[in-house]
Amino acid sequence: MGLEPYRITSALYGVVAQRLFRKLDPDSAGYKGRVPAAEFVGMSGNLRRAILDRADAEQVQEIAAREKGYASLRTCAESLIAQDLTNQAEVERVLGMMG
Repeated sequence: MGLEPYRITSALYGVVAQRLFRKLDPDSAGYKGRVPAAEFVGMSGNLRRAILDRADAEQVQEIAAREKGYASLRTCAESLIAQDLTNQAEVERVLGMMG
């Protein structure tokens, strides 16, 4: 987009990614409503340096995954499965197969 990296790091607080999953209906064998799963990556010193160094998207993602408190969309979705709010089939439908 032609932006200088310092403009991105000075303006960006963080990035949120969200997906909605169909919510299991405990009273039937189907779904009723939606439940969100989200991941948030805050601007840390490590990420700021990577952006200023013009790291590619893969490098930035690897750094973000190592940040304290980071949980991926898949991890959040697995938590929803553990709470019986959705199921594996729905997670795979939305996020794709694990692997």
